[in-house]
Amino acid sequence: MDQNEIGKQIEELRKKKGLTQKELAEKLGLSNTAISKWECGYNLPDISMLIPLSEVLEVDIMDLINPQKKDAPKLSTSPTKANNHPKKILIIINILVFIFIISLLATIIQNNIEAKNNEETISNSEVKVYEITSKDPSFYINGYLIFNNNDNCFILNKIKYQDPSIGTDNPILAKEVTIFVEIDSQIVYTFNTSQRRKKSSNLNDLFDEIITNLSIPNKYESNFSKYANKLDNCELRIKYKGDDEENNEINIKLVAKEQFT
Repeated sequence: MDQNEIGKQIEELRKKKGLTQKELAEKLGLSNTAISKWECGYNLPDISMLIPLSEVLEVDIMDLINPQKKDAPKLSTSPTKANNHPKKILIIINILVFIFIISLLATIIQNNIEAKNNEETISNSEVKVYEITSKDPSFYINGYLIFNNNDNCFILNKIKYQDPSIGTDNPILAKEVTIFVEIDSQIVYTFNTSQRRKKSSNLNDLFDEIITNLSIPNKYESNFSKYANKLDNCELRIKYKGDDEENNEINIKLVAKEQFT
């Protein structure tokens, strides 16, 4: 098949139908550029486009891919024209073989994609659990980080401040508190008090309020798998305001100890 001849044939048939390149492209769901490339002989129509193209132009598929026969009578009893039938059959067979090969390749690719997806599903089912504690002796923290490739959960069971220098509570007063969980300097969770208090209260009381009312915290990152090797850089950042309305911040280094996988 000669691309230039097929291109000229498409152009001629299009013009006979009174269609512009744009109108033909719209009927086929293609761009003007695709039609132009066909007619200039740069590209051939995709196999999947032969049937819709022949329907739009109202011609036989063979009139598209074998333009040399366009001037031949539809029926002929002469030996010379009869000899064209084996060529026509051979072209059709070649097209069918080509379509079969494409279908076979598509099936193989689809099977490989499904197999890969199954492998990923198995990998995504792996669950990791880490116990979270504090490196700072001034804070007692107990929590758990649970995640796989699809989802994650940070459970904060207890957080309490105590000044170790005197062995008793040395209250920090605050009206509102927000707790950020950061891994590798990226915020992955936030917890906060439900409402601002008129007067400052013990910071530990606000911690208890957060844990008591805890449902689902604001989550910034849904895929924790990339943090699997970065949990050594895990931190709790506490921001609070007291009666003086000043913004205060406490940073606490955390320890993430793997419990089981």
